[in-house]
Amino acid sequence: IRDLMKEIVEESGLSQATIAEKAGYKRASNVSECLRSNNMRVDNMVRILHACGYEVIIRSEKKDIPDRKVNIDVEA
Repeated sequence: IRDLMKEIVEESGLSQATIAEKAGYKRASNVSECLRSNNMRVDNMVRILHACGYEVIIRSEKKDIPDRKVNIDVEA
């Protein structure tokens, strides 16, 4: 996950400061700390992905169960 997250952040073209602001963090170092973590919390992953323009969708393997989007509220 860590490598994927770093790749997404890099491909977004956004600075860590911009991502931090969009994700509701106080400092860019918060994003950096998350990206260095070997065990990133799910809420941090979702916040950073959302700030980079992604949404998280939980998909069941069963065809009759609808997909679920993860919505987050970011406090700026």
